[in-house]
Amino acid sequence: MLRIQNESRRIKDKRLGQILIELGYIDQQQLEEALSIQRKNNKGRNKTFSGEIMIKLGYVNEKAVFHAFVSQYRFPFLPLDNYQLDSRVIDSFPAAIAREHMVMPIDKYGNVLTIAISNPFDTKALKQIEKATNCNVQVFVSSPTDLRLAVDRYYSNGNKN
Repeated sequence: MLRIQNESRRIKDKRLGQILIELGYIDQQQLEEALSIQRKNNKGRNKTFSGEIMIKLGYVNEKAVFHAFVSQYRFPFLPLDNYQLDSRVIDSFPAAIAREHMVMPIDKYGNVLTIAISNPFDTKALKQIEKATNCNVQVFVSSPTDLRLAVDRYYSNGNKN
């Protein structure tokens, strides 16, 4: 057990850029360029994350960044692009919450609601979902693009609860 905890700490201690290098998505020079841009951009109020910069530079795509992110924190990743969701679960989930937090309900067993969200650290959203659904939430991570497309597809015209 202690060995597993130490391994988990080592992964969490690594920065996203280092994980992207280890996974073969970028090289050291690309990381250094992104970090240099990040330092210049982050002098004001709006912070830009290195992953966003690497996407804008064309070094990686969004899925690569999320692959590294879930590797870093060991969250289960669920790509939604080809995933068929249960309409009963969709219909029972508030569309306003899905749109506001870009979250999709995946499944529900008893009192446990499984969701996909791009930011699993958004405790405000998770608390709001638990309160609105009266369920305990189990989290999967999906990319913002996958979530936006899924919300648009499942919560268009006919599903405005």
